[in-house]
Amino acid sequence: GDPMSWGTNYKYEGVISRVGINELEQKLEETQTLLNGIREEMIALMAMSPPANGMVEDEDGGKVLWPQYVVRRLNCLWEELEELMCCSVRLQQALEVKKYEPENISEG
Repeated sequence: GDPMSWGTNYKYEGVISRVGINELEQKLEETQTLLNGIREEMIALMAMSPPANGMVEDEDGGKVLWPQYVVRRLNCLWEELEELMCCSVRLQQALEVKKYEPENISEG
């Protein structure tokens, strides 16, 4: 048979906290806006030149070396990115169920 036609099939029952069925589209849009914001910030971070003295003020008002600042900022963005990506996938799955199997989606 077609090598592309096999794979893992699974049924997954998920919960998206504090989001109603009619809010799924809006929540997905918000999530995608936040993801785009992270992307923009990563691009900006890559385009920045290190300060002349090689130091940056961090969130606590202390001084850190530019490479450490970049790594910290990227780690922070990466955590947000992972969370938002997972959220985005769950919302897309819920919207597919809403569209193709509306009997399998409920609030409560």
